[in-house]
Amino acid sequence: MTLLEVMLSISVMTIAMVMFSGVVSSTARMGGEKRRASVAAQAARSQLEAMRCKPFRELWALYNEDPLDDPAGKGSAPGPHFTVDGLEALEGDADGCVGTIVFPQTDGQLIESVAIGDLGLPRDLNGDTLLDDKDHASDYAILPIKVRLEWRSEYGPRKLEMHTMIVNMEGE
Repeated sequence: MTLLEVMLSISVMTIAMVMFSGVVSSTARMGGEKRRASVAAQAARSQLEAMRCKPFRELWALYNEDPLDDPAGKGSAPGPHFTVDGLEALEGDADGCVGTIVFPQTDGQLIESVAIGDLGLPRDLNGDTLLDDKDHASDYAILPIKVRLEWRSEYGPRKLEMHTMIVNMEGE
């Protein structure tokens, strides 16, 4: 081997090592991002499962913004906002919480005529075959729910949403 061939080989090996270390470094950073996304997904699933364990007729009152309608008294319900260990709320977030539960509502009322496409609305919530602008907080038979998580990441703001509908299966 000539000196030129050795230098060329070393140059190629150096470039390959720099590229390889960049890939390893990037993968390590993404591992943290994947972990946070997994934490967010698990938190959303846990929140939905916790809601499924509550009495159907109390779901709206337990998770809406109004503390005055809480089933066990003013301010006793969890409400729509929740924190998640391992995730930081976005800067400027008014409540400082990562998670929010979203219902089809307008001015604090459960409304079936509100247009929220990802929740399948407008939709008949009380089963009377009519779509109206009335408050159905006391007679809903279907409750569309969105669990939204928004958190801060080294790559910028991140967001995850899960949608479901909980149905009164027991005729409560």
